Amino acid sequence: MSDASTHTQPDALWYTRCAVPTPLSLAIQSGWIQSEFAPDGIAIQSLRESASPADLQSHFDHHLPHSFRQGGSVPAIWARANGQQTRVIGLTWTDEYQSIISLPASRLRSISDLKGCRIGIPKHDVSIDHHRASALRAFVVALDTVGLSLKDVELVDLPDTPVEANPATGGPDWGQGRHSYVNELYA
Repeated sequence: MSDASTHTQPDALWYTRCAVPTPLSLAIQSGWIQSEFAPDGIAIQSLRESASPADLQSHFDHHLPHSFRQGGSVPAIWARANGQQTRVIGLTWTDEYQSIISLPASRLRSISDLKGCRIGIPKHDVSIDHHRASALRAFVVALDTVGLSLKDVELVDLPDTPVEANPATGGPDWGQGRHSYVNELYA
């Protein structure tokens, strides 16, 4: 461990968070984080407000020094596995709904009915595909509840698909470009 006297105090700390309600967002909006570091002359800067694409990538790869993030575990695990000296200092949990969707005409009525089936897993062309990791984990957990595993199903990649235009309006119904769940919707 290095001597604390050799460390220089940063001029600024970068923060980032996932686009879901977080305690960090409340602390930032309330000014608590800024107030804590102001006496030391340390500015608090939002990564989202940076104009640099390289800075924005730090939300996923944690390459910026003097930064902290609140969000899912996938980017942090990926960053650590790729050599970043990132640390987990606390965990929070937000309950969320996840579903396994099948067509009404299918024979699927329970998780155990998935045995032998093809399961679509999103595959986005991004550096860290947290949607894919989340989908895989959801299926691992769901299958495990009935004594099955990923070996009992066939995983099918659902690669990025551009949003199709709505014939009535000429434009997409729900946004521009790639949308998080387009792959699953089209499958």
